[in-house]
Amino acid sequence: MNKYVFIFFINCIVFQLQAQYTQIPDSNFENALAAYDDIANDGQIPTSNIQSLTELVVNNKAISDLTGIEAFINLEELNVTQNNLTILDLSSNTKLVDINIWNNKIETLNIQNLIYLEKLTATTNELTGLDVSTNIALKTLSISYNDIVSIDLSDLTKLEQFTAFRVPTLQTLILGNNSSLDDIYVGRCNLTSLDVSECPKLEKIYLNQNNLTTLDFSNNPLLEDIDASKNQLTSIDLRTGNTQNFSNIDLLDNPNLTCVSIDDPGLATKLFTSEIDPQMAYSKDCNTLTFISDDNFETKLIDLGIDDIQDNHILNTNATAINSLDISNSNIYNLSGISAFTNLTSLNASQNQLEEIDFSSNLLLQEINLSNNLIKVLDVSMLAQLTSVEAHTNQLFHFNLQNGNNTNITTFSSNGNSDLVCILVDDEIFANTNFTTKDSGTSFSTTACTTIYTAIPDVNFEDELSAYDDVARDGKVPKLAIHNVTSLYMRSDNISDLTGIEDFYNLKTITLTRNNLSTVDFSSNEKLETLIIDSNNLTSIDVTNNTALLSLNLEDNNLSTIDLTGNPYLKSLNLSRNSLTSIDLTNNTILEDLELQATNLSTLDITKNTALVNLNLNGVPFSSLDLSNNTKLEVIYGEESDLQTINTTGLVKLEELHFSEGSISSLDLSTNTALIELSIDECNLSSIDLSNNTELTNLYLNNNANLATVTFSNQSYNNLRELSLSSTLIESLDLSYMPALETIGVSNTKISSLDISQNPVLRRLSANDAQLEILNIKNGNNSNFTYFDASGNTKLTCIQVDDVDYADTKFTRKDSQTNFSTDCESCTMNVRAILEGPFNSSEFEMNDDLRTNNLLPTTSPYEDGATCDTSIFNTSNSSAVVDWVEIQLRSADDINEIVARKSFFLQKSSAVMNLDGSSPPVISAWQGSYYVAIAHRNHLTAVTSTPLVFGDDEANVDFTSDGNVLNGSNALVEVTNSIFALPAGNVAGNGQIQNSDINITIPQLGISSYSLFDVDMNGQVQNADINLIMQNTGKGEQF
Repeated sequence: MNKYVFIFFINCIVFQLQAQYTQIPDSNFENALAAYDDIANDGQIPTSNIQSLTELVVNNKAISDLTGIEAFINLEELNVTQNNLTILDLSSNTKLVDINIWNNKIETLNIQNLIYLEKLTATTNELTGLDVSTNIALKTLSISYNDIVSIDLSDLTKLEQFTAFRVPTLQTLILGNNSSLDDIYVGRCNLTSLDVSECPKLEKIYLNQNNLTTLDFSNNPLLEDIDASKNQLTSIDLRTGNTQNFSNIDLLDNPNLTCVSIDDPGLATKLFTSEIDPQMAYSKDCNTLTFISDDNFETKLIDLGIDDIQDNHILNTNATAINSLDISNSNIYNLSGISAFTNLTSLNASQNQLEEIDFSSNLLLQEINLSNNLIKVLDVSMLAQLTSVEAHTNQLFHFNLQNGNNTNITTFSSNGNSDLVCILVDDEIFANTNFTTKDSGTSFSTTACTTIYTAIPDVNFEDELSAYDDVARDGKVPKLAIHNVTSLYMRSDNISDLTGIEDFYNLKTITLTRNNLSTVDFSSNEKLETLIIDSNNLTSIDVTNNTALLSLNLEDNNLSTIDLTGNPYLKSLNLSRNSLTSIDLTNNTILEDLELQATNLSTLDITKNTALVNLNLNGVPFSSLDLSNNTKLEVIYGEESDLQTINTTGLVKLEELHFSEGSISSLDLSTNTALIELSIDECNLSSIDLSNNTELTNLYLNNNANLATVTFSNQSYNNLRELSLSSTLIESLDLSYMPALETIGVSNTKISSLDISQNPVLRRLSANDAQLEILNIKNGNNSNFTYFDASGNTKLTCIQVDDVDYADTKFTRKDSQTNFSTDCESCTMNVRAILEGPFNSSEFEMNDDLRTNNLLPTTSPYEDGATCDTSIFNTSNSSAVVDWVEIQLRSADDINEIVARKSFFLQKSSAVMNLDGSSPPVISAWQGSYYVAIAHRNHLTAVTSTPLVFGDDEANVDFTSDGNVLNGSNALVEVTNSIFALPAGNVAGNGQIQNSDINITIPQLGISSYSLFDVDMNGQVQNADINLIMQNTGKGEQF
């Protein structure tokens, strides 16, 4: 029985021991936690060592698995940027306030129930979705550079800023009850609609490069800055009631927008004309105009006297006055705007290039002639008054004539439409009798025509078309159902065959990310504007027929060549991670965004691409690039590339410049005055001048092994928030003109002194393994610090802080010799010393003859020229002043280097006192290790044998004992039993007592004054002084 009890007891012990550890399967994660580990590389870490941590920073550590993070139960801030994470579950870290997971590969992020979370930075990952419904405290959310399709922010009443830049998959953004939201940045996404009516505090909104058609800001009275450029807007309401509040309105590149509703059109026209397209106008009421997109249509209307000027719009009153309209043979492609002709009874639009037409607003039409066009689908079922319909010679495959009044139609033609097998009518017998001008293969039906199908052999493709399909997985979909489809989103669906895409005649946008496509044919999709086929297996692609293309993303395929000469309207191009060796972009003159990272291009000519705004050349193999013509560039990436030289001169709009792991050794940024973010990491810079870059917000110059000089202007860098110069040769850094600085990194530098006391919002400091001797972080914000590391600075003994108790508790990353203090700039000491000259051995103290003879000056004879009040010389007891002396603090590394010096009084008792005569000596110098020296105007200087450590306590320095003084027996003289003094006679002040001191003293015999030659300090120069010098001849200072 006892045996089993013992075994049970042992098992309990084992279990208890195992329970003390947290499993850390990722070795890189464990290595990053070395400061909290007991045994390296054993896949676990003591749980007790991590449970109390409130912040964790493990950046750029190649971590792919953060298993174990659930044990950090008190974590408030997590920073795991630039790692290889793919899945991250933080649902157990319920105290988290700030999360930064920038630049990973995260596809799934669980932040459920983090009710204290205020800031989430999830930029540059691979997220396809994100649930923030339980993160009710969120104030700042950034999901830029992800693959998220939809996000719901309606539960985030405290949200202040939302950023989703370059998320091309983002189609839906749900807002509601966001009463605190003031900034929205959703540029270069795929939004088609957005409701901001429940965002009353909205001040800034950036929606450039989406697919938005309408926007209404009439419920946003605080709105002052809006960028909705490069959308598909047809209407926008800026009637906020405060036109005068607007500082920016940018609506450029919205070709279908002709009118902007605003309270004060005159003021808006005066201030913001350059930020709207030529066809746009400001108006209090935009219901008086109708947009005409086709220039040939408007030209014909002008020729007919219906319109007056070519401005892409027509007055509704002019249109409604027309009953009959003949615009035949006018090379018209688009009849948008025909809706304004609401009183039209007769329309002849034959012999044009029309592909589609909508008669839903022209209900009075009786006669229509649409012959000799390119129309595929025609629906006139709403036109009950029709008497004549001519639709011959088109490309019809669907025709709905079922208007309930076929018997009134006397003229009809549909011949010349070989794909038209059936027409919907009111009565088949009537139609067969009267509508005879048709093709032999065309029949009539009153219920439903035979469905025409498009073959879809790829089952995965068909599955994604379920919304348009009638029978699942039968290898086909109804052609009519897909005819008007304008957008397809098919991501990670294992599609390998796109056969059938040719019948998506109106397709404008298609996303095919992460499929198995090796070949594609979009030659029939002539309306295609956005084509995204990244992460497939494409070896070739022909887009020469897609002349309407605006955006093309073919990243991560196997393309070696591509012809883009037929795509003159292309604005965005991503060919990254392909095997391209050359590319011709000379015909893409309006290209704005170009990404060619990780390609095999040997050269690149972008001299013709003068509209470029963003350029990504990460990982390119060529060494130089001509940017002289690209003066509109705002963002340049060249990380991990072979670029050795790059000339940014003249790029006055450049805001971001990023290079890393390259050979760039010099960079002239003097003309890049708009620069806000600069990152030049792991390059060969030796110096860089940032004098003209005062708008910087983020500056990273890490791992430039030769970088010794960074030149800042003497102007304020009021916007600079992050500054990192780690692993450089930088020796000094003045942060006093950077008031907005929040983060500073100077790890592995040669900086010996760092003062952030003038940086009131700084809260992150990384200064480990530098050469710090002085560190002042007393900025009034220590309680808000989220990261602090000053370890590995062996000469740093004192850090000046706001509160010592708080620092001792929170700032644990420091060396054992380093202490905290609210005042590290004062070195206080108790000093005793004797001057041989005035020493009276019978009384065991020094004479104060200079004082009693009123010869002591009120101004120090030493370098600082200190002064005192004469009343200090009235004291006559053992505290009486003998003379002025100078205390020196000398470098612990170089005894000859005087770091600080100050004048004090030497009293009869041998005590050195401050100029008040009662307080101990205090020298303004950073607490640390120093040699202490005492100097007198005609005695030899003595210095301590070892450096003394100065902290908050007073240091004791006794120069009356030879054991405390460097080479004490030679540096001092014994004036009585085991009592030592500074030797008298250093009249020449050269640190040696020599015959020359006697020679220059002899001519001064008989003088009575405060004299350098009065070495016994009795107020007179006498033979006794010469004798005293003579007996010390040969002595000298011992350093």
